[in-house]
Amino acid sequence: MQVKITVLFLLYNASQYVHGLFEAIALQRHPDHDQQQDWLEVLFMDNGSTDETGRVLAEAMEAAGSP
Repeated sequence: MQVKITVLFLLYNASQYVHGLFEAIALQRHPDHDQQQDWLEVLFMDNGSTDETGRVLAEAMEAAGSP
């Protein structure tokens, strides 16, 4: 059984930080795995933001090739 690390980010009015967050996530490495998707699961929750967090998050996920 393959074990993954799951990280949950709760976002509220965080549109200005989303791109930096994606950059930081992309830099993460695991010594036993070549592919990040083999060991890391990242979940985002927009907690009712009143800014553009949802839109910026959706665009960043699409650009990263995430569902």
